[in-house]
Amino acid sequence: NGHYPQTDKVLATARLPKLVANSELHAGIILGLIGAVILYIVLQKTDFGYQVRCVGSNPEAARTSGMNAKLTLIVAMLVSGAFAGLAGTAEVLGYQHLLLENFSPNTGYDAIAVALLGRLNPLGVVLAAVFIGVLRTGANTMQIMMGVPVTIVYIIQAVIILCVLAFSNWKINLSSLLGRGNKDGNSKVVN
Repeated sequence: NGHYPQTDKVLATARLPKLVANSELHAGIILGLIGAVILYIVLQKTDFGYQVRCVGSNPEAARTSGMNAKLTLIVAMLVSGAFAGLAGTAEVLGYQHLLLENFSPNTGYDAIAVALLGRLNPLGVVLAAVFIGVLRTGANTMQIMMGVPVTIVYIIQAVIILCVLAFSNWKINLSSLLGRGNKDGNSKVVN
């Protein structure tokens, strides 16, 4: 079993199938995409999703308006835990085929960065995850092929996240930027 605590290999019949031969792309990506679409529908189109968004934005206002903020928070945490378990299951059954101690370190921190880049929208998170994945894969390739340190990619990732956070609440009035202004002849940038 090697030098680190680990389980036996998962039986071949229990593994997630590969989508592309001779690659690491497996059916876990389909599970993730289906999960993101379901989560988007629940958060954007249901009363429960509205409650989750309200409690997440301002729990005190949600409680004052009659929502059970504590119950909504507990259910949201349970659903989040279920999705985290699904992600871990896909990692073990689709890629590693065994469970190692600390099999996926720092994934939580990466998930925070992905959620911020995706603007806390499940479909945006999918795009942000692909972007971060491409950055990380490119970093490893750059280090192997050209000797560029991987930390450069972490710095680029941090700068991108800071820029997204800094500009996330700005809405720019395009006509003011083009010099047309508004009816009063004044041009302004709306913050």
